Amino acid sequence: MGKLAGPAQPFRAPSVQGPNERPPVGLDDLPGVWRESLRAVSGGLVRLRRAGEHTLSPTPPPARGSLLPARATDHWAYRSPLDAAPVERITIEHPDVPLALDGLSILHATDLHLRRRARDEQFRVLQRALRQTPADIVAFTGDYHDGVGNEDAAAELLAELAASASTLPRLGVYGVFGNHDTDRMRALCRRIDAITWLENHAAPPVRSGGPGASQTLPLCIVGLSFPEDPLAAMLELPVAPARQTPRPLTITLAHQPSMFAACADMGSSIVIAGHTHAGQIRVAPGFAIHTSSDLPGTMASGVLRIRSTLCLISRGVGEGFWPGLRINCPRQLPLYTLRQGPLPGAEASRLRCVRAW
Repeated sequence: MGKLAGPAQPFRAPSVQGPNERPPVGLDDLPGVWRESLRAVSGGLVRLRRAGEHTLSPTPPPARGSLLPARATDHWAYRSPLDAAPVERITIEHPDVPLALDGLSILHATDLHLRRRARDEQFRVLQRALRQTPADIVAFTGDYHDGVGNEDAAAELLAELAASASTLPRLGVYGVFGNHDTDRMRALCRRIDAITWLENHAAPPVRSGGPGASQTLPLCIVGLSFPEDPLAAMLELPVAPARQTPRPLTITLAHQPSMFAACADMGSSIVIAGHTHAGQIRVAPGFAIHTSSDLPGTMASGVLRIRSTLCLISRGVGEGFWPGLRINCPRQLPLYTLRQGPLPGAEASRLRCVRAW
């Protein structure tokens, strides 16, 4: 009987090395610090790829005009959205949502950072998403341009976006200003009639079917523009009778999520914010290197909670420093659908992230 062959060896193509070429350098040939750094980056990329594979369940999106959303079942919302990018449908449950507002949808656009010559394919995608996505309310939360000299072009582009957004919302389009928005930008924005600007004020009573309707909804919208003054804005809210049912739902629009704690102390149920860009550059889906705020990298975007108040932080639809500069941090135009239900996560008096995206 002949001798048994050993295990088959994997095929390796022969190395073709020219007379002036150096032999290839492997990971083990690098200095120790470089070797460990590259291994850490490689491991992070593998985890990132695996996290990106957790997509939404294949539930079809709702029909046009429907208030029933496709529910996101995964803990991480880092995914390819069902809708045309960058729309992501996200269900938010809160016990303060009255039955009259159950199913209220809010399309959130923040941190546009528009520039001159910004009418590119990304702009057209955003414009198309605003035009084609049904929502009850559209909220713009600041940083509409990216520096001095871009105001006129950015205001023109923002007016086009507002015109696209105002075709579907039945309860209005609201906006606040961010830290990037100069005095000139704000003056130009105030001329955009399609947006109700809230500069540390409460919005007029929201009526079902539009301003001419007679039924007032149990909804209070507060807008905090940079520099924020939450106390002045909250003092404008009407005092509801102690026995009034249902109690009005208070939603605060703010650019910076640092206003979250103050809004919670003043009784706001939901805060909608941006500013962080979710870091723009992330080494993993849930960790940003820099957040432009006092929030840690693990809280740069998603749903934060303090006691019974939720803060919804979007990744934003624009970029700072350089157009398109995003790594592991895709643009996001969230469509929040509010439902009456239990608060996510365990009750805590300290800030915590109960859902990341």
